[in-house]
Amino acid sequence: TAVGLTRWHVALDEGESEGAGLVMTKGNTLTIASKSNPSLKIPTKVIEYLRSRNNASQIKLIRRFEVDFAQYLSVVMFHFRCDQGMLHLVEVYELNQTTWRGWLASFFEKLIQWIMRSMHFLNTFREGIKKH
Repeated sequence: TAVGLTRWHVALDEGESEGAGLVMTKGNTLTIASKSNPSLKIPTKVIEYLRSRNNASQIKLIRRFEVDFAQYLSVVMFHFRCDQGMLHLVEVYELNQTTWRGWLASFFEKLIQWIMRSMHFLNTFREGIKKH
């Protein structure tokens, strides 16, 4: 942001008052997506997870932020509140790998994923040896 490469698309307070905001209940299959980049959307399974985790009958979209960082990273942040009072943040992002920044970020993301999988394999292998 200091060099002016961040572009805010949406900073919207959906509202917490009665009747404001998008309310999802069990079995509701609404698609919650970015207003500026519709490919950034929340899978229905995520909403169901939030609802089941808190034993909530409904969850409400109260706020959203949509930001583009130097045209290589698009981020959408959704804030939800369930009827149990818990606040939840769901972030969805997309890397534009056609830019050098996006390619570099994608490379490091894949490297970190590989390291984490390797560590899990080594820990599982070590636990197996301890048992024998």
